[in-house]
Amino acid sequence: MPEVKLDLQKVRDWYTAINVELLSNFREDLNLQLEYLIQNPEYFQRRYRNLRIINLKKFPYIIYYMVNEIDSQIVLFGILHNKRHPNLIQERMAK
Repeated sequence: MPEVKLDLQKVRDWYTAINVELLSNFREDLNLQLEYLIQNPEYFQRRYRNLRIINLKKFPYIIYYMVNEIDSQIVLFGILHNKRHPNLIQERMAK
């Protein structure tokens, strides 16, 4: 989804402005969680119908996703700071 790319662009801009090493650490944390998600898509808790969330371990961000029940495809809806209001994800899901 284009929104997820925009989410990541904002994170990249934020951490690059502070410290490039922080961006590298964020990417490492994100990639570890995404790998775990791919291996265990049904593991994480459900919110808002079938929407699931994963908290990054070292950074205050949440991955929002769903698993398509027909073909088990993972659909990302956002990677947002944990202080962002979850209604944003619900709006994205409505599109």
